[in-house]
Amino acid sequence: MDLSLFLRVIWSRKWIMACGLVLAGMLAFLSFVRIDLHGKNHFKYRQDQQWASYTTLFVTQHGFPWGTLGTTTDVGGASATHATDPSRFISLALIYSQLIPTDAVRQIMLRQGPIKGSIQAAALTDPSNTNDALPLISIAGIAKTPGDATTLVDRATSAFLAYLSRQQSSAGTPPNQRVVVQVINKPGRPKLLQDRSTTLPIVVFATMLLASIALCFILENLRPRVRVMTAEAQNARLADAPPRIA
Repeated sequence: MDLSLFLRVIWSRKWIMACGLVLAGMLAFLSFVRIDLHGKNHFKYRQDQQWASYTTLFVTQHGFPWGTLGTTTDVGGASATHATDPSRFISLALIYSQLIPTDAVRQIMLRQGPIKGSIQAAALTDPSNTNDALPLISIAGIAKTPGDATTLVDRATSAFLAYLSRQQSSAGTPPNQRVVVQVINKPGRPKLLQDRSTTLPIVVFATMLLASIALCFILENLRPRVRVMTAEAQNARLADAPPRIA
């Protein structure tokens, strides 16, 4: 491709290219931002960010069984409460993580207002061996803003604890026999999961720019403005030129 010819054609249709660049910029901007003349903020992004806030729950029992060997002793003829098998808490963590996003918990959350976002929960695993589960549950609140994400995970945690307590009371489970779920990590600084994509604006801008260049060459073929000089013509011009005097 002759770069000099390309630049001369573009320059000869510079007004078309200028209009094309302005139109490309406007369309790229409108593909990224929406104009709302009726709201307080006239410019709104077409895509939303995704923020996540996390909290961690510990599934255990009264008396902190993780600090005892789990032996049973007799005191005054009565057996003292022994520690539950740790695998029991791991199984409960897996079950509870599936109960957190259910409709029963969401109904409790809705009493405090609409739910702006989504809730995810999963039982944690040992970082050194992902096949070994732990009696820990991670709850994530995913929303469009950091504040909504933090509020959402707080509401989900409170709703699940209320749901669990209500179910234990309805079943008549004695307080000393109830599973205890403790909040060991409160929501920290929210993390950005997904930012707004700039792919569409770039594609729109590039498409309009290429269309403007194509239009310049189409018009140049219909009504040429740039004189193309062949190699023979250039040689003849050089031959006819007067010799330089040293």
